[in-house]
Amino acid sequence: MPDELGGYFELERDEDVARERAGFDSLSHAEQVIGCLTELEMEVNNGGFNQYYWNAPGDHALETVSVLQELGAGHTATLLTEANAAFGPGGPSKSREERWKQMDSLPEESKGRWFELDGRFDEYRDNLSALAAAYIRARRASFTP
Repeated sequence: MPDELGGYFELERDEDVARERAGFDSLSHAEQVIGCLTELEMEVNNGGFNQYYWNAPGDHALETVSVLQELGAGHTATLLTEANAAFGPGGPSKSREERWKQMDSLPEESKGRWFELDGRFDEYRDNLSALAAAYIRARRASFTP
């Protein structure tokens, strides 16, 4: 595995993710891109879009659509856009507590739609690992060691 991908594939403890989130704004744009992608992929693969929105990575759900487009992951960007639409025109709140309230008020059909989107996500029509690797290689200097 190329060195630049080592951190991309490492799973971190919740405390590590929380500590990193506190410094999210201090990350370079390239680091934020890979962070958003990694969190989306880990959460949806582990528990679907419901888990993604329930946990802290959902804080960046709206900007992750742009991240996916920047990476060239158009299919995945479309899936996330569709999943975000369940929250209405404003999308999911950046505040986890507010997002939980939004989720509690969603109709069951929205959660059923997420389940369908989970299956489409699992198709991996965008090779997220390859897109991330190419992105990292092209911007190696943007990542702190």
